[in-house]
Amino acid sequence: MEKLRFRWVVLSLAWLSWLLVGTAVLSIGTMLTILIPQFGLTGVQAGSLMAVVWIAGIILAIPIGVLIDRYGGRKLGALGMLTLTIGLLLFAYADSFELLVISRAIIGIAIITGTTPPQVWMAKWFSNDEIGFAQGFLTSGYASSGIVGVFAMGWILQTIGIYMTVMILGILSLVLMTVFLLARRDFPTALTETVSNKNSMSPSEAVSQAFRNVELWLITIAWLFIVGISTAYATFAPITFIALLNLDIVTAAATAGIVQIVAVPSLIIGGILTDKWKARGRKIMIWIPTLICAPAFYLIGISTVFASVLIGVVLIGIFNWVSSAAAYAAGAESVDSEAMVGCAFGFLAFGSALGSFILPLLMGFVFDTTGSWLFVWAVPAVIALFGAIVAFLIKK
Repeated sequence: MEKLRFRWVVLSLAWLSWLLVGTAVLSIGTMLTILIPQFGLTGVQAGSLMAVVWIAGIILAIPIGVLIDRYGGRKLGALGMLTLTIGLLLFAYADSFELLVISRAIIGIAIITGTTPPQVWMAKWFSNDEIGFAQGFLTSGYASSGIVGVFAMGWILQTIGIYMTVMILGILSLVLMTVFLLARRDFPTALTETVSNKNSMSPSEAVSQAFRNVELWLITIAWLFIVGISTAYATFAPITFIALLNLDIVTAAATAGIVQIVAVPSLIIGGILTDKWKARGRKIMIWIPTLICAPAFYLIGISTVFASVLIGVVLIGIFNWVSSAAAYAAGAESVDSEAMVGCAFGFLAFGSALGSFILPLLMGFVFDTTGSWLFVWAVPAVIALFGAIVAFLIKK
């Protein structure tokens, strides 16, 4: 593949889409510290405001992955930014729990159309010897969104309030949609003439082959656990730190956001190592970090001292995301045809959406049932252990 300068434009736009979508998704954890008393939410209702955004991914991830392979990802990415704007504007004006749920469900459609298509679009522009770095850098956009949506969100909310915060995010999404449409290039020149041949596989054939691919399923299930525990953390960490450590909203959000600050370099380093080690080291890069996360999550639930909480937060920040590039690279290489890469990413998006839907609800249910933060944080600890076991079974 020719290494054209425009690939950096593509990567930058994809990175910005992940940044904006991630900020909209992850900021709900800090916003819940205000929304829970305002709307009188239970633990399950609080978890549902995170979980509902992933319903669209569960339903649409695989079909959209197939559509990307046939039609490209730039226009779908722009559609995702438009959908994000609509969801954010509705959230800003919501005056009931039901409207909050509807707006978050619309934001969920933006997640699957605003992240997966730009990701595949970016993959078309980077060669195999650069794809790990590109994937790691791209995913750092989601981690960086946590710096805004979690670490700084407590201060932002106290300064300008929820309404103005959400409105500004909506305007930025609309601007990014316009830039996506102005980009106008879906494939490198060298690929334009051959793209129809590479995407000649029918959607039904691509999905059928993917469903029979055991390796892809193992990677998808491992990714389900890895992303699920991360989403659950973003949902309940600020509330937990206020309850256990008696922190104010600004300090609690900043403490929770340390995960994202640590995750940014970890993601990029993980991408570089993925390119260097290739298939031999990817399995190790997925299962060992996930295993380390298990005691880190448990440590949060049993800690009443800030220093021990900080240890757990830093461990999660380093190891929960260092495997990201390895997982996506393994998913892309698990399929036999380049025409199925979008389908493979659709499977991974389906896994991450399913995990992100289940875990916040499960943690909210455990809290409503037991009232114990120890049991609440035992949930992601156990899930991380299962994720490590599944990742160990991956062949490559």
